[in-house]
Amino acid sequence: MLGVLDDKIAANTRLAATADDLARALLALAEPNVPVSEIAVHSRLTVSPEGMAALRVAHFSLPAFDVGTGPEVVAPESIKSNKFLVSEPAVLVSKLNPRFPRVWNIPHLPVEPALASTEFVV
Repeated sequence: MLGVLDDKIAANTRLAATADDLARALLALAEPNVPVSEIAVHSRLTVSPEGMAALRVAHFSLPAFDVGTGPEVVAPESIKSNKFLVSEPAVLVSKLNPRFPRVWNIPHLPVEPALASTEFVV
């Protein structure tokens, strides 16, 4: 049984190395400086959480980022201002205080509707 697991670990290690090599090769083809608009779409869709039908929402906020545990899952009526709706995997970039880089990768959406504070660019 352990031999099968060792083989699987070795195969996954090779797969990860191949994926890394591919990503680096693709990156090498890119220009060193490109406008963000060439590689990403800026989402500006906002919603009023208080009017949402969901019982809970995942709130991606700067305090939640700073804690480092993921979004805060809260009742939508507890959020008092409009938020960006995150409807697909995204990268959030903080607009505030650029000396402290805050970049939040969201490769998979949570079960709850996802909202991002307007302090982020989505």
